[in-house]
Amino acid sequence: MEKSKKERMNDILVKLEDVKNSQEALIVKIATIQIELLELPDNELEKAVGEAHSSATSNTEKIKNAIEKYQVAINSLE
Repeated sequence: MEKSKKERMNDILVKLEDVKNSQEALIVKIATIQIELLELPDNELEKAVGEAHSSATSNTEKIKNAIEKYQVAINSLE
């Protein structure tokens, strides 16, 4: 049986949620590294990790916004 458009869209939504959760886990891991670098300073690594944290945070916000908009699109099919 072929899935309906709404079911396929919900499948995409689940994958977007997975991406968001992965990004959030990445932010936690990066924050842990930043804390560890307080005891073992390395300017170059601190800069790289800080940039990675900023990028991950930005990406998470983009995904959250995309999820919200996509959820509205799915709901409009009802």
